[in-house]
Amino acid sequence: MRIAAAATAMVASALALLDCSGGGGSASKAGGAGGPVTLRLATDDEPTSPPALQAKEFARRVNERSRGRLRVEVVTDAVKPDSDYERLLVKTVTSGTLDLGLFESRSWDRVGVTSLHALEAPFLVTTDALVAAVIGGGEGRDMLAGLERAGVVGLALLPDVLEHPFGPDRPLLGPDDYAGGVIPGTKTRPYTTVLGALGATVEQGQGLDRRRHIGGVGGYNQQGSGIFTGNVTFFPKTNALAINARAYERLDADVRSVLSEAAAATRDWAIATTPTDPERARSYCTRNDATGRAIALASRSDVAALQAAVAPVYAELERDAATKRMIARIRALKGRVGNEPGPPAPCRDKEAVIVSDAARPTAALDGVYRFDVTAAELRAVGVAATEAIDAFEGVYTFTLAGGEYCFEQISPKPQSPNPYFVPGDCGTYAVDGKRFFLNFAAGGPAEWRWGRTGDGALEFAVVRSGSGSWAPKDVSRVYVAEPWKRIGDAPADRSQWRGAQRDARDSH
Repeated sequence: MRIAAAATAMVASALALLDCSGGGGSASKAGGAGGPVTLRLATDDEPTSPPALQAKEFARRVNERSRGRLRVEVVTDAVKPDSDYERLLVKTVTSGTLDLGLFESRSWDRVGVTSLHALEAPFLVTTDALVAAVIGGGEGRDMLAGLERAGVVGLALLPDVLEHPFGPDRPLLGPDDYAGGVIPGTKTRPYTTVLGALGATVEQGQGLDRRRHIGGVGGYNQQGSGIFTGNVTFFPKTNALAINARAYERLDADVRSVLSEAAAATRDWAIATTPTDPERARSYCTRNDATGRAIALASRSDVAALQAAVAPVYAELERDAATKRMIARIRALKGRVGNEPGPPAPCRDKEAVIVSDAARPTAALDGVYRFDVTAAELRAVGVAATEAIDAFEGVYTFTLAGGEYCFEQISPKPQSPNPYFVPGDCGTYAVDGKRFFLNFAAGGPAEWRWGRTGDGALEFAVVRSGSGSWAPKDVSRVYVAEPWKRIGDAPADRSQWRGAQRDARDSH
């Protein structure tokens, strides 16, 4: 809604009150006496992420509505990467270090806000239409009101993505696919509660047990590859726009109107322009930035089993009376919004690797293997990227046993180690006849054909690379450039595998 001329005049005078030099906030006069007032806004650290793009749109609309007298500066590096990144980002706003914040709404849980917990209820908000109805109606306003508990004023909830489970080499269909597995990510609700109810563990940082890595939860807009379960939607990811309460109280009512109207307009813009889940699903299997993408569908019995398994999450959420009432309101709204769209069509891009149910480990491959790959040999097998050649030449030691592997690389250039390699990298593998599936610790799995040379060494040929955005596209060829010579038995104790690799390294 356009600001009336009289209100605009009031804004000009009210902006003079925004000099926060004595109030502890970060607002400042950017243009000297009579110049525009700047409010600083913390958002996601990726400038092209949905929250960051929404923040830029909000800033544009604030400038437009105030006719340049009020400016929002978007800060995408407000805090450094940290295991407690979400809480630190929230603290920039609650402490008044920055005036505004626009980031994942679930981050507010880290400072005790519970009013947004209904958005974390699994299998409740599962369509774009329902997301729009919730965040654009009374439910959204009431959930934002709960941010006052953290000393901020909620301005808007905005859409981001619907989140589905995915696995690197096989889909996560029923509860059994989660039991005992590890999923990398930040330990924020709702991941820990929902995945914990299914028997999985969320881990982050360098301590990730990659041998138990089963996949993750996210939207089709993520980087890399994987096999999504298209008809399982755990919850939506939404973003919250809020302002520090002390900074807000210092503003004239008409200036507050500028912010509120810009926030509402940004929310409506985001609802209208954010790609829908079906659109993202279609794009996921057709974009050409990575390989190994696919979408599968769970059976009705698998979906029912998942819903039954997460029932304790509802019991926990509904201990809070306000959350219980909000869940009931959203269920009623869901009935009024109408039928959900059907699940996306299953798809598989030409490079996708789907491990068959028949694939199993085989004791015939157990052992410790070593091979040496030179830059010339990498070029000979088609590794074209210079950065891949520089990073991946060297001596490799692989330990294979019981469907698990670990490996180590010794680079001929120790002064510039491989940026894609983590010492002692581990993962899983499986064999189906002559098909060998190597599940990379990051990115999609590789499918190779395997055999033996005359002297008994393992040799491989790439069928599908399986690599994703984590490394150069042709990296799978690195591991098949030379036969793998068996140099010993795999230690029965997995904890000794890294020691076995060090022994192999030292003997080299």
